[in-house]
Amino acid sequence: MKNCFKWSAVCCAMLLATTAMAKNLYVDSATGNDSVTYANNSAATPWRTLGRAVWGSTSRDTPNNAQAANAGDIVEVRGGPFTGPATNLRLDPTFNPVNTGTASAPITIRAIGRVELRSPGGTGPVMGAYVRNYIRWEGHFFIDELYNVPHGDTGPVVIWDTTGTVIDGCEIEGRNITYIDNHNGVRINGAHNSVLRNCRINNILGTTDNPLHHNNAGVMLYYSDNIIMENNEISNSGSGIFPKGGDNYNITIRYNKLVNNRKGIRNSFSAPSTGTNRMYQNVIWNSSQTDMGIDLAENTNNWIITNNSIYNVQNGFWLEMTGTSRNNQFANNVISNTVTAMNGWLLTAPMPGPGRNLYYNQREWAWNSRTYTTLVSYLLAAPAEIGSLNANPMFVDLAGGDMRVQSNSPAMGLGLDILDLDGDGSIVDLIPAGAYVRGNELIGRNIGPVPNPPTNVAAQ
Repeated sequence: MKNCFKWSAVCCAMLLATTAMAKNLYVDSATGNDSVTYANNSAATPWRTLGRAVWGSTSRDTPNNAQAANAGDIVEVRGGPFTGPATNLRLDPTFNPVNTGTASAPITIRAIGRVELRSPGGTGPVMGAYVRNYIRWEGHFFIDELYNVPHGDTGPVVIWDTTGTVIDGCEIEGRNITYIDNHNGVRINGAHNSVLRNCRINNILGTTDNPLHHNNAGVMLYYSDNIIMENNEISNSGSGIFPKGGDNYNITIRYNKLVNNRKGIRNSFSAPSTGTNRMYQNVIWNSSQTDMGIDLAENTNNWIITNNSIYNVQNGFWLEMTGTSRNNQFANNVISNTVTAMNGWLLTAPMPGPGRNLYYNQREWAWNSRTYTTLVSYLLAAPAEIGSLNANPMFVDLAGGDMRVQSNSPAMGLGLDILDLDGDGSIVDLIPAGAYVRGNELIGRNIGPVPNPPTNVAAQ
């Protein structure tokens, strides 16, 4: 036992020593010199290339761990574009750090201003983390698929087989692809306790004959847990956010602005036997093919879907939920300007509650192969929705993109706070329906200073 205590003390001392040696590192494409050693890197003597910082070498094929950013280091990156060789792999990004961080000492790579990344000459992801833990990419790293040809079944940014990785502030401009596959802006795969926030993702498209298939997703998840996706803006894509398979669990999708996507949020085969997934306070607007705001397909389990605002789509909710789908809750959503507000045409199980949704300017509701043209007739078929209203939500400034509701809106006090979104410790009090519960939430991208990471990524 004495030797165990001695070994623990040695390990703690090594960790403290590593953290104490962490330093700020600098990359500047205009003034840098890659021959500068790690020890001599400073604001006055930066490196010239990003590869030198993350690989410890100017060649990705001959990395040098001792000369690369290490646990606790912060790399400030200026200038660009920064170019590295495409990997021709779907999971390993060009600028994958050779070292790994720790929970208390992540490796942070921070863009100072707009920094463009390119990987010509092949296909594959550009940035993120693969089999490296606690990697943080912060700031406006910009990737254009014109200069970064996507590989099949992945995206230019990956969070793959990693724990504790954060992507905060990236921008991706997508293009049409020439193959039929999962074309993603960000691929989260086999990841744990990771965060995607404040990113702008646009034009994640498929082949020219079917550009807006839902597999062309701004963000796609497989086999991941304890993931937060928040304050992202995703547009002009087949789907905005798509947890697709492998029983993703403890997934939180919140504060996102999803505009002109065929499907704002889609779920299939995320049917965890443990954990709870949450989808709340998202704004979904103007489906580009007037399709679906939120699409819940096969094997949708353990989802709480509350306080979302959906406007100008054909189907506010599309509820297929075949297979093992169970234990889902819907509440407090505002669904406006739709053809079918809640479409459970394929649903034979009872409509999930607790309801208290606000509907406005729709033609019908549907459930179990029948349509209903009045809320009264629909509620007779879907009693879990009792408490829902059909009334004008009275948005503050819809033309200006402000989907908060006015103080005299019928949405005020309509919702049941099943996730304690107002933070008062109660889940039985009444709150506004729709995405804005307190009225001052930031929904969409935060273009201010990079915020600190959450201490608990399970979130509320």
